Order: sequence, then C-alpha cells, then structure tokens
Amino acid sequence: MKTLFHNTRIPLQKWFLALEIFSASEKKLSARSLAEMVGVNKDTAWAMLNRMREAFTEYGELLGQLVEFGERMLGQKALERKP
Repeated sequence: MKTLFHNTRIPLQKWFLALEIFSASEKKLSARSLAEMVGVNKDTAWAMLNRMREAFTEYGELLGQLVEFGERMLGQKALERKP
C-alpha cells in the first residue's frame, strides 16, 4: 500500500504543515497559497494538494483524527516549554 508521502522528496515537516493547513482551510485552498505557506514552489504545492484531496476522499476521517492528535501534541509541548 502506498502512502500519501510515497516517492516524494518533500520533507515530512512540510507534509505535516500542509496537512494541517489543508484540513483547517474552510474554503478551497490554492496551490499558490499553499506554496507560500509551506515554502515549496507552486507545482509542488499543486501535486501535494492533489495527493491530499485523494487521501482525504478515501481516508478523510482517519487523517482528520491524526491532524487533531498532532495539534494536541504540539499544543501540549508548547505549554510544557512555558516557564
């Protein structure tokens, strides 16, 4: 089974950021907007968007839960760092 990240050269940090942006966007996200936010070129952002749309169509509920879990973990770590 191939994953969303299969056979790409994009660092996972950029993929996770793109997933968070994609899942949080309420309106249609453009490749140019995603490219600026993630730090990739527009063609790469377009390919990422296509993969994410396909993955969310097939595994939307699971991916949504993973993004939510990641947000909770990041928020928890930020709270732990505060003096």
